[in-house]
Amino acid sequence: MVLLFFLSCGKSKDQTEDKKRVEKESLPKKEEVKIEELKIIGTGIIKTIADGVDVQRVNLFNSTGSNRSINCFLTKGEVVNILRDEDPYYLVQSTSDKNCKGYCMKGFVIKKK
Repeated sequence: MVLLFFLSCGKSKDQTEDKKRVEKESLPKKEEVKIEELKIIGTGIIKTIADGVDVQRVNLFNSTGSNRSINCFLTKGEVVNILRDEDPYYLVQSTSDKNCKGYCMKGFVIKKK
């Protein structure tokens, strides 16, 4: 009778998950922007038409990265404070709702002079 033994050289699922968690925790944390500390660099009015298409509302995102999420949205004519210029985005905050703030494409903001 021949006995075959299979040796596993892989890691268990728990070990793999632990390694991923440790790697994630050891990554340097991105500095979070404290919007309250930013100075207003301008004001603007939201427009909803870009490239000939009316998007009806402009989403404000939590970051400019690809894994961003929507914080809130603004509609045509809303007034915003511009807090940061990160071409091609503005970091804006609604003047009517201080909790509505985030990044949007500059093309959706008509900057007041």
